[in-house]
Amino acid sequence: MTFYEPRNHRHVSHSTLSHGEVDESRAHQWHVRRLGSIMKELGHQTIDVLKMDIEGGEYAVIDDLCRSLIRPTQILVEFHHHFPGITRRQSLTAIRSLQNVGYRIFSISATAVEYGFLLPGGRQILST
Repeated sequence: MTFYEPRNHRHVSHSTLSHGEVDESRAHQWHVRRLGSIMKELGHQTIDVLKMDIEGGEYAVIDDLCRSLIRPTQILVEFHHHFPGITRRQSLTAIRSLQNVGYRIFSISATAVEYGFLLPGGRQILST
């Protein structure tokens, strides 16, 4: 997957999205894996807390997560609808997707970009 360095070198977060805050001339290719693949590799059947602050990549991960059988007890996510090319609608769609598979919002930051989701009833086991 391609990751772009931030234009401001005091910032540390790379992004998979090409937008005004990244330097497209400074791209890096890294191998990535799906959450299910990492869980199988490590022998994990459950996840208590999944934290995502992945600079715009959260939308694809949430979509993939909702299509899978993986259901962490809590999901903490920072949405990046303040990035150029990402809309609030995309964040609302991701929130609805999580709600449609059983998650409930338990926290929203004052800036309305960080959300906490809880799966009522607690942990679910990943079926193999």
